[in-house]
Amino acid sequence: MEIPLDSGEHPVLDGVYRYWNMKRGKKSAPRRADIDPLEFHLFLPYVCLLDVTLEPLEFRYRLCGTAVCNLLGMDPTGKPLDILTPLVFKNMVYENYAQSVRECRAIQHRVHFFEGGENQTYSRLTLPIVDVDGDVKMLMTVGNFDQCDPYDFHESFREMSRSE
Repeated sequence: MEIPLDSGEHPVLDGVYRYWNMKRGKKSAPRRADIDPLEFHLFLPYVCLLDVTLEPLEFRYRLCGTAVCNLLGMDPTGKPLDILTPLVFKNMVYENYAQSVRECRAIQHRVHFFEGGENQTYSRLTLPIVDVDGDVKMLMTVGNFDQCDPYDFHESFREMSRSE
């Protein structure tokens, strides 16, 4: 589900969004050269960078922060988005990323899943990064996992995989 940007609900997502917005200025999105990770180093554990191939549209993890790796239970660095499981989760993430590329805009999503009799939620901010021609060549994603137990996250996706 898409949710408003800079809502005040998630300081990590809001902080990175404000940084990205400042760096883009009047452009649709900043270039990679505009982004300096040292300027938002406190948020890096929650950040992933993905390379974007436009034809066909594909995503490959360039790097992934430690909080994201812990939640996924693996380090996806260097791997395509196709490594995500279950298929329903991978497809949802792909569509979220594709929307950000197509529209060349920042998008924030809230992701819900049910595990252990409780609803689990995390929020993800997807930010396009463009080349000198204005084409989206990278995505920067930022996750807020404060309300998400990594064990429940893994178990939920194992259950979803069995039902596919």
